[in-house]
Amino acid sequence: MAIWKSACWARQNRPLAACWGGTDVQAPAMDEGIAHDARMTEMAKVRQARRLSPEMKFRAGADLFEEACQWTLAGIAAQFPQLDASQRREILARRLKLSQK
Repeated sequence: MAIWKSACWARQNRPLAACWGGTDVQAPAMDEGIAHDARMTEMAKVRQARRLSPEMKFRAGADLFEEACQWTLAGIAAQFPQLDASQRREILARRLKLSQK
């Protein structure tokens, strides 16, 4: 298991044990079976995507873009709760323009 490092370790360049009273924080190890299942699931998704027609791939790309915009708008709403929907869309449009540069 890997030892997680904190801001304390980064600032003071010493292990967590020195920061938290002598006890290290252990990162949970991923079970091999879970890791294998995750790899197999990812491979199945890739095979499925490769079988899509060009039209379906194009539509999937548009759907993913729309979903990403919705998530970004939700983040903007959380960051700026005082803004209305049109102001949030303006911020989204500015961020999209920035990403094209």
